[in-house]
Amino acid sequence: MSVLMNAANISIVGNLTRDPELRQRAGQTVCDFSVGVHTDYKQNEEYVNNYYECSLWGKRGETFAQRAKKGDLVSVRGSVALTSYLAKDGQQKSSLHLSADAASVARITGGAEAAPAQPARNARAAAPKVTVMEDDDPLPF
Repeated sequence: MSVLMNAANISIVGNLTRDPELRQRAGQTVCDFSVGVHTDYKQNEEYVNNYYECSLWGKRGETFAQRAKKGDLVSVRGSVALTSYLAKDGQQKSSLHLSADAASVARITGGAEAAPAQPARNARAAAPKVTVMEDDDPLPF
């Protein structure tokens, strides 16, 4: 694997594509998760999505793993790197990896049947209320 590009801090908002996983690396706890970010442009008549593999270390990662699950709307801040690797099929691939400084889960309130999991594009009217749960908040139960 090689790093092709390294950027300063960025923030993304998107949906978790899988449940967060806690692991041990170099004697520390790390939470690995993937976020899909919807874009407003089309390619071949379909909207393009970007996917980020993310890592959040230590207590913040443990707390995030307890609160988040696949499909949740999340906000993640950190530094991103474009990496290149050789896939199992022998093709050269690249991926975006975000080393997170912070991550939070947005909880949608205002009626489950009225609030879809993914708000419609350009739907400004009747938008559900979103509450962002920061890392330092106590657990909601």
